[in-house]
Amino acid sequence: MPQRLSKVGSISKHIPGKQPRLMRLRQILEVIPVSRSTWLRGVQAGTIPAPVYMGRTPLWRSDDVDRLVETLEGK
Repeated sequence: MPQRLSKVGSISKHIPGKQPRLMRLRQILEVIPVSRSTWLRGVQAGTIPAPVYMGRTPLWRSDDVDRLVETLEGK
């Protein structure tokens, strides 16, 4: 079941030098060149991090997206 957030500030611990933030799908697709449907299939399959929700809006933690990019780059 997806996590739901009541406030943006409760998403994660503060990381020195980097503010965690939430990203919309269109922002992610600017960084990771896949289609919207491919991304959502990956979420369903569990190969891509699940979103958190603010109301009905799915948002992804920037830290999760960064980790995924590093994994895809083979770091």
